Amino acid sequence: MLCLVTTDGPPRYLTTGAVDPVTTRFRLGSITKLVTALTVCALECAGRLTLDAPLSSSTAITLRHLLTHTAGLPDENLPTVDTLPASLAMNWLPPGSVFSYSNLGFRAIETWLEELTARPLHALVRQHILTPYGMTTAVLDDKLGAAGGLAGTAEDAARLVEGLLRQPAHLAALRKAAVPVPSRPGTVAGLGCFQRRRGQVWLVEHEALIHDDACVVCLVPDEGWGYALLTRAWQRSLRQAVEQFEVTWFGPSPDKPHRRLTRIPRDWYARYVGEYVNGAQRLCIAVDGDELILMRQGIRVPLVQSTPHRLAVAVPLPNKPSEVVVLTDVAGQALCLYPFGSLRALRRVAHRLDEPV
Repeated sequence: MLCLVTTDGPPRYLTTGAVDPVTTRFRLGSITKLVTALTVCALECAGRLTLDAPLSSSTAITLRHLLTHTAGLPDENLPTVDTLPASLAMNWLPPGSVFSYSNLGFRAIETWLEELTARPLHALVRQHILTPYGMTTAVLDDKLGAAGGLAGTAEDAARLVEGLLRQPAHLAALRKAAVPVPSRPGTVAGLGCFQRRRGQVWLVEHEALIHDDACVVCLVPDEGWGYALLTRAWQRSLRQAVEQFEVTWFGPSPDKPHRRLTRIPRDWYARYVGEYVNGAQRLCIAVDGDELILMRQGIRVPLVQSTPHRLAVAVPLPNKPSEVVVLTDVAGQALCLYPFGSLRALRRVAHRLDEPV
């Protein structure tokens, strides 16, 4: 279902399959992060909190770090420890140093908000966002909570887009942070959202992929409209469909710069060789004969060089970008990887990010 939303009329719905905008329910997954960020901003406006104060005396992590995925926490869907201080102590990168998408960070926000207000997150979200925006049938499940527990109808998603378009101060609050996302040039993270330029306009968006459901919420603030796309059993086609829509609305994507692929000098192999981890996600770069290879989930592919800070797989993988973004220290040693366009950084084992990259 595609929901087209403007500020001067009711939403328009275009459907494929047996979908009703009022009764068919979808898991909205990580769109919850956008709603959580709006709730935090509402509490900030009410004077209940500040985004830049450390969350405890034992950490430098702030709400802004968590909302922009720069707290350095691993990507875990649920906390693996019982207390907020223990969750925040899991950071493996210094706060504010590098973007790395983290569901655990939003569960930490949830825990902190509930301790601050003595109210469950679902009640806070309903009071500050769902009810004012008219998202009457949306429900926040406590199991996934702030990381991805929201479910609702296409009408709820359209109301979210409409509410943000009609409350420019709310949208401006989300956009006031702009943290570069290394694996996606031209994309920056706001509070619970992402921003990128397409043609002459900025897009403010978030996508969700959860089980069989997928969803994109996207606003075009400069032109006063937006859309939500909700699908079931269509996850792998989601981004392709979004690209087709954007070509229609904004014109063709600008051509990506051509990068010449070359063999990596053998004396550079040591820069990259090692194990990389982020929570349960792991990969390894190793030397096999005369080749540098990447090993992940049983896949072994040779690596070549794209630029000094980008590697590429020699054999393209289905539905995967070919490049691996490498963050290095001043000596040129790899600290983190963003494999295949992922938003999640993988830290090189036995390395800490102690200096700028």
